[in-house]
Amino acid sequence: MGISLGGRYVGVSAQLANAIITNAKLATDIAIGGTYQLFTIAAMGTVVAGTWATSAIASQTFGYAMQNTTGAQNDEITYKVYLAAGTYSATCHHYKAADIGIYSIRIDGVEVQTFDGYNAGDVANVYTTQASIAIAANGLKTIGIKMTSKNAGSSAYRSAITEIIMVRTS
Repeated sequence: MGISLGGRYVGVSAQLANAIITNAKLATDIAIGGTYQLFTIAAMGTVVAGTWATSAIASQTFGYAMQNTTGAQNDEITYKVYLAAGTYSATCHHYKAADIGIYSIRIDGVEVQTFDGYNAGDVANVYTTQASIAIAANGLKTIGIKMTSKNAGSSAYRSAITEIIMVRTS
C-alpha cells in the first residue's frame, strides 16, 4: 500500500492514517518533509519458500502480523512496491518472541537490513530502522523478507512482521 503525504493520504483507511499521524516517530519525519512508502505485510505477497499467513496478535497494532508458519530457515516472501530514486530509511514494525529468527530485508535481491526478532518474552510493536538505503532509479522494486538465521536463544526461525515503512530522506 503506498501513501503520499503532500497534505493528503491516498488509498489509506482512516484507522491507518490516524495511526500514522499519532506515531511520534513518523510525525517527526512528516514535519521535516519525508516522503513515505508504506506497505502492510499481508497475504498479497509472493511466497518464495515456506508457508506464510497472517496471524492474529491482539497486542500488535492493527491486530496481526505476517508469519512463516513453517518457521524454517530461509523461508521467504516478496512484495512489489514502487520506489522513487533517492535515499531511504526502512522501519520494520514487528513482534519479538522466543521463537522468532533473524530477518533479512532485501530490495531487488540486495540485503539492506537485518534484525533479530528474538526476545525471551513477548514484545509487541517493535520498530527497527535502517537508514541510508540508496535507490538508484525510479521503478517497481521487489522487497523481500527472508528468515536467514536465528539467535542462539531462539527456538525457531519464525517471523512476525506487520509493516515496512520506507521514508525517502533525500
